[in-house]
Parts: sequence; C-alpha cells; structure tokens
Amino acid sequence: QRIDQFTGKNVNYRETTTWHDESVMDDSKVDGVMFIKKGGKYYLRQYNGSINVKWFGAKGDNTTNDTEAFRKAHNFIKSSIPPNQLKPPILFIPRGNYIIENFEIDVTAFQMCGEGSKNTLFKFVNSMGSAPAGIYFKNAVLDTSSPDHKFYNDIKIENIGCDPSTIPNGKSFIQIRNCYDFLIRGVDVDTDSFALVNKFALEISDNVYTGSVENCYLPKVNCNASIAWTITTITFISLRSMNVRLNKCLGMTFIQPIVQGNENEKFYINNCDTITIMGGDM
Repeated sequence: QRIDQFTGKNVNYRETTTWHDESVMDDSKVDGVMFIKKGGKYYLRQYNGSINVKWFGAKGDNTTNDTEAFRKAHNFIKSSIPPNQLKPPILFIPRGNYIIENFEIDVTAFQMCGEGSKNTLFKFVNSMGSAPAGIYFKNAVLDTSSPDHKFYNDIKIENIGCDPSTIPNGKSFIQIRNCYDFLIRGVDVDTDSFALVNKFALEISDNVYTGSVENCYLPKVNCNASIAWTITTITFISLRSMNVRLNKCLGMTFIQPIVQGNENEKFYINNCDTITIMGGDM
C-alpha cells in the first residue's frame, strides 16, 4: 500500500511478473502510476472499473495544463486491453476545470465519464493545436476500403461540459467521425460566444452510423457528410440547441428537440433523406 502522489489517497498494489500483454515485466514497463518497482519486485495498481485521469497527474485546478496527463491516461488504456478483455476501462474525469490543448482518442470501445457538465469542465488552449476539435478521433481516413481506415465502435462520452469561449473559430468541442454505435449523453455547452461564428458544440462528419445523442445542450450541431449519406441512423433525444445543420445525411431522428435560435437558422437541411422530427419546441 502507498499514498497516491496526485490524489493523496491510499492505493493498493499487488506483486506481478507480467505486463498488460502477459509479457515478462521489466524496468522499461514501469510507469510509476499503474506499475511500480520496489525491492527488486514489480507491482500492479489495483483498481476496479475505471481509470481516474488524476492518477496520471491531471489537476483540474483551472491553472495547470493537463494535456499530458490526459494523453498518459489514454495511452495506458490503449495499451492495457488484454486479448480476453472486450472493453477497455472507463476514463473517469472527476469534477474540476481541466485546461488542455486537445484530447485525441484512438481506442475502440472507449468510454469517458465526468461528474456533470457543470462540474467536469474543459477549457482549451493554443487554438486546440492542429486538432479539428477539443475531443476527436484520430483516424481521419474516409475511404473505408483503404488499409489505413479504422472504425471506432461502442463509444460513450458522458457528463462533461466546456467553456465555449475557448473553442476557436472553425473547430468544435467534440467531433465524431469513423464511428458507429456511439452515445453522447449529458454533455452541455453554454450558448455564450456561439452567435455568428463558424464553430460547433458537436460536429458529426463522415462514416458515422447508428448513434444516439441524449439529454444534451449543444448550441450548434453540424452533421456534415462530404460523401452523401455516410452519416446515417442518428437519434437525438431531448436535444436543446440554437442551430442544427444537416448535409447529406440519411435517417436522422429528433425526439422532443428544443431549438431556440433565430427563426431562419434553427434547422438547415440540405440533400438529406428521411429526416424525422417528433414533437418538441421549435
């Protein structure tokens, strides 16, 4: 047992001789967080169900740049999926204000969960770098026949928010692409700074199939397929928004939406097929 250097809590470790992939443990695999070495022996941190980003040094104190801590947590999750495990651990983001440049996801079945959109808040710096969004999926190859293409499936992003003033023009808080079977739930972004600018709370781009956006406040939503109908079968349940843009989409369903933008800007629909709107307030 030892005290976690970042959280101050007691942590249990058990002795191990193997790494995630069951290869023999050695000094190069010691990361000081999940694997440690003491007295010539190796130990694995004991945890159940989720990985806390604060274990990897994230502060969430509205001052520290936590980008590297998020990358370390992601890379641990990516490397720690054994052959007999179907899903990686959930990345848990405790309440706090997290300053990051961007967060790139490259793990299928990835799940991240905060403690509520007002409690787990992201703020982005350096114009998000070269990333297209604050939270996005790495593989951008659109040609599904290409050997470099990759789909991400069974994705969940829940209970987080962001400071909208830190989303730069031309970018988004969350971008979904090359995904199927995804869920975004309880993600809220205030309306501040969204008027008359080309930025979005949520952007859904090519090769996105069978997803759900539930109980979210997303002032501007852009579903834009560069290849016709490669965005299909997306359900929005109790979406609150100011502006929803649909381009080359198929089978989009809105259940009880509340869209409160300017009269001529609430919905923009172009070259779409089978758009269903059920109830709501528009």
